[in-house]
Amino acid sequence: MKFPKHIIAIAFVLLQFTKVAFSLEQPDTVEVAKILDKKVASCVSDGRHGLWIIAGDNRECLYHIDRRKRVVDIKAKYGIPRDERLTCLEYVNHRILFVGTSSRFLLRITLGFIVTIDARHGIPDSSIVGIKHVNHHLIVITNNGQYSSTNESMKRFDPIAPSSSIENLRQQFEENIQLPVQKMICDFITVIDERIKKRPLIPRKDMRQVKNMLLPGDILIKRSKNQLTNIGIPGFWTHTGIYVGGIKEIDAYFAGIPMLKGELPSVYLRRHNKLVYRMLHYRKNYIIEAIGKGVGINPVESISRVDYFAALRTNLGREDQFLSLLKAFEYYRLPYDYLFNFDDDNSIFCSELVYHAFSNGGQKEAIHFELGSVFGNDLLSPNDIALQFCKQDSTRKTFNLVVFYEMLKHPRKIEIYDEAKFRNTTQGL
Repeated sequence: MKFPKHIIAIAFVLLQFTKVAFSLEQPDTVEVAKILDKKVASCVSDGRHGLWIIAGDNRECLYHIDRRKRVVDIKAKYGIPRDERLTCLEYVNHRILFVGTSSRFLLRITLGFIVTIDARHGIPDSSIVGIKHVNHHLIVITNNGQYSSTNESMKRFDPIAPSSSIENLRQQFEENIQLPVQKMICDFITVIDERIKKRPLIPRKDMRQVKNMLLPGDILIKRSKNQLTNIGIPGFWTHTGIYVGGIKEIDAYFAGIPMLKGELPSVYLRRHNKLVYRMLHYRKNYIIEAIGKGVGINPVESISRVDYFAALRTNLGREDQFLSLLKAFEYYRLPYDYLFNFDDDNSIFCSELVYHAFSNGGQKEAIHFELGSVFGNDLLSPNDIALQFCKQDSTRKTFNLVVFYEMLKHPRKIEIYDEAKFRNTTQGL
């Protein structure tokens, strides 16, 4: 079978673009070195626009390469001395890049400007050894100590007290033993659960009814009977996510909120998070959730393999709900947190995503979640969200119940229950 020449040409272009895009997600230092014709010392990806590279025999060069392999000399662009040795890179988000130097302190590059972070900002040592972004804070390591940013702008730093040997041992145990083991167990259990339940339990006609009732920003919780992962999750409800909808649903629901100043919500989203915008474009009835593969945006049908399903709607205003979704989108593609560490949001588990979205999104009126305790650690579980609904004051509600489904086996049908029945789930049905 022969294909038209224009089809072959289009396929060839798409293939080449795919190769470049793949190299941005998983940088190939050999390929980068060929492009620059220099030795590559350090290379980080910003995930969307390109690569940031420290290169040269003495680590004296700083470059940016975009998806089309166009090279920008960052030192020439920002007037950084040519002989300055660069030690490390840390890409924080689409606006901020930090570069460590051997004698000129820390460089903060953002939106076309460069700022030197030095003693005036709380870092007295000019030689930077390492940089790490942890839980919305920047940790800077120098020859003489460690410093942590004191605010989200990452322009003020305080010294960090040296950690004890016990704390170091604990961190090494979590990273090298506990995390790999828990990930292996969770992945194994997930494979078994997926083989046991290959088909959705909620029929299509009922899912259509569910979709018609949901609005962007609704919190979804679910439970599947006889699921092995239920063993390690406290309470009746074992998974949660946030209903997003699609671009058309977002535009329809959030149009006219004051912060947009007449702009379409989708235009605002495209400006601030192109990756999520492209994911939702021409799609509808999607959710954002944290699962074993990481934080993903999936069809709402992905949660239809359940025996129990409920949706809660916050009493936040539409603008605060929009800000909550934008906050949730910031965690898109982050890895899953198998340690369930509520103090570190560099990896996320399902209810932690909900917590950060609705309580840390810059809302005028954020949700104050009541945390539970698991093995002595304070965190929010899916069941804690249901418990908070049940305990709330009827005169000052935080949540409203949108829908509560139970799948009955004999006879096989869906039952829609009222609020009173939903309240009983926190003690078990």
